[in-house]
Amino acid sequence: METTEISKNVSFTGHRSGRISQPMLTLFAGMVTEIKSLYASGCRNFFSGMAEGGDLVFAKAVLAARNELTDIRLVAAIPFREQSARYSDMNKRLYISLLEEADKTVVLSESYHKGCFHRRNDFLVKHAAIMLAYWDGQPYGGTYYTVKKAIEAGKKIVNLYKLNHYETVQQDCRTAVASIMKWRTLPCGDTESNHLKTNYSPINI
Repeated sequence: METTEISKNVSFTGHRSGRISQPMLTLFAGMVTEIKSLYASGCRNFFSGMAEGGDLVFAKAVLAARNELTDIRLVAAIPFREQSARYSDMNKRLYISLLEEADKTVVLSESYHKGCFHRRNDFLVKHAAIMLAYWDGQPYGGTYYTVKKAIEAGKKIVNLYKLNHYETVQQDCRTAVASIMKWRTLPCGDTESNHLKTNYSPINI
């Protein structure tokens, strides 16, 4: 499967379940609608970082859209091979089933290392023209990091964070990040997990 034509690629970044204010079924339905809209504009490859919460919902939404639009492709971007080790049992099962149905899986490291989640997020930004986000506007966490990096890279941002509806909020994201950066520097720590540090063993991609 060819995913090097970046103009056809969309990456997702979003919060864990605790920071998602909408019912998951509502979020899922909105994602499917947005994926179909992006498909109509020429996008074909959809990248998920496969974290618990928004990432897994997004991957499921891509597969749902693929049932109708059969040339859609799901790309799973895995920060390290044992990513799901600390997931809930339900999410582990979902994670495994999604990987089985993914069209392509990219494993960025064999083992956990400090910064591997940021590396995954950088990969998502680099390989997509559009960043589909679920970001609540708060200046911390991996989603904030990824949205900021995408803006710096000149990517189009589509933010699904709305209480009752969805809309493209490119300027809202830029304004929020610009305002935040006036008084707060971006946290550089690896905040997605409390895994113990291990040696970094990258895989060529």
